[in-house]
Amino acid sequence: MRILVPFDDSRDARHALHEACRILTPLDELIVLASVVVPRHLPADAPPGEVWKQTCRAEVHLASARAIVGRITHYGDALQCVRVQATSLVAAVVAGATFYEADTILLVARANVRGRVAAFFGAPAAIVRQASCDVRVLYKVTPRRAQRLRDVQAIIDVSTTRPCVATPTGPGDEAISRGSPSRGYEGEGSYAT
Repeated sequence: MRILVPFDDSRDARHALHEACRILTPLDELIVLASVVVPRHLPADAPPGEVWKQTCRAEVHLASARAIVGRITHYGDALQCVRVQATSLVAAVVAGATFYEADTILLVARANVRGRVAAFFGAPAAIVRQASCDVRVLYKVTPRRAQRLRDVQAIIDVSTTRPCVATPTGPGDEAISRGSPSRGYEGEGSYAT
């Protein structure tokens, strides 16, 4: 399977690359794509330095991706770093996926309102519509929201793992609180959590 990861050295792109390395097997191939976006209406007398600057930036991003993959996985021969020049990021990703025959494109989006809107109207939605292969969008939770989710989970865990304590409800139920097995098995008394 060929997994394509658009990489621009942002935090989200690094998360996508980490996830791709996590699911990578020895038979898979990882394609890291850096895009060089050239405006459609670039004047003919435009200095070549502008395009060259973006090309150099893309090469720096690819070098960073090689270092990240080298630290995470030992399948170095399955890594292919490519640079694609197009008029937009979406066009670069779709062209790269088509040319390199990718089976899956791996993207990361934030799990907030902005990320949800972008999933319907932004670049991920355009890539999903135009790509000829599967697109996997990973929704990343911000650290603050993750901490809130962990706090809620801790409250749920504490409330469900608290041991049941037998409390005496009447004059003859004192044996339950002292731990008498015969009274506990008879089902008398009230059990409170």
